[in-house]
Amino acid sequence: TANATDLGEKAAAFAAEITTLQAALATRDTEIEQLGAASPAQACQDQTDAALADGAVSFANGTPVLDDAAGATLDAIAAIALACADQGLTLEIEGHTDGSGGEATNLLLSNGRAKAVETYLTNSGVPANAIRSVGFGGNYPIADADPAQNQRIVFDWE
Repeated sequence: TANATDLGEKAAAFAAEITTLQAALATRDTEIEQLGAASPAQACQDQTDAALADGAVSFANGTPVLDDAAGATLDAIAAIALACADQGLTLEIEGHTDGSGGEATNLLLSNGRAKAVETYLTNSGVPANAIRSVGFGGNYPIADADPAQNQRIVFDWE
């Protein structure tokens, strides 16, 4: 019985230690989330993602010409970019296409679309040195089932 009592006490001690460690892990996870949320780049990314959730950046079919519908979304992103540029951040604009067409054509189209967005933002007052645009063509697809989803503009704060 002494052995059983000793094992019971050890089990209770381990249970208490597990509870303490779980609380410490929860505190650490909260601190990590707060550090990430406190990052200016992450805050700008979150705001940009929210603006994109409300609208899209679209183009005339097969061209680097922005649709009229893209204006409202890009105006919202321009306002975010102005504030974020003041924090010394750079916005990378990535152009992507689907895999149809030739590789060279897709690279030119994706670069032209990224550049059109860059031009829109600089014309809206965002400093040119706070923006970088690049086209990736069809090299980084995100959807095999719906190739239209691969035609996209991605905004990445650095």
